[in-house]
Amino acid sequence: MQVPSASKPPPLLLQGLAEGLRILASGGIYPVQGAFAAIAADPGDSGTIECPTCKGRLSWRRDNHNGHLHGQCETDGCLRFMQ
Repeated sequence: MQVPSASKPPPLLLQGLAEGLRILASGGIYPVQGAFAAIAADPGDSGTIECPTCKGRLSWRRDNHNGHLHGQCETDGCLRFMQ
């Protein structure tokens, strides 16, 4: 019986790492960084911007209690964050 190696990362992790390295090597920024930059330019507590991933609508809001920023694209499975 062969025991699975604990040091071998799952394929999905490697795909994410490869995509991140591709973005950095091309001089680009991660999509969520682009969203944060667009949101920082807006003085409001909520709004809608173009999603940097799919070009759909990304709705965001800033929590009045703790200042956390929440955002979600209208496209299923696309960009979603809480910072």
